[in-house]
Amino acid sequence: MSREEARDRVVAKLRELTFLKDKPIADDTEVYADLAIDGDDLEDLALWMARTFGVDVSRAELGRFAPEAGKPALGWFGLRAYKSLTVADLLDAVETKRWPAR
Repeated sequence: MSREEARDRVVAKLRELTFLKDKPIADDTEVYADLAIDGDDLEDLALWMARTFGVDVSRAELGRFAPEAGKPALGWFGLRAYKSLTVADLLDAVETKRWPAR
């Protein structure tokens, strides 16, 4: 599968998961910051990538990239900083078969 074919499938899945349906999605689009995909939806994305592309998500620490389900985005001292997770990172994961480690 080419990177463009993978991109089309990943973007379609992101559109399915986000409530921001009209938001443009490019390679530098942030999964959480731009599309507000977090918690159970981010977990669904990771599992979908495992099933669809064979990406190893066994060591995926999703809470590093977005708030986890049932946990607030606010900590004791304000908003928590999350690691970047872009569409390009997801496409790299398709190629390497490993979830981004950052």
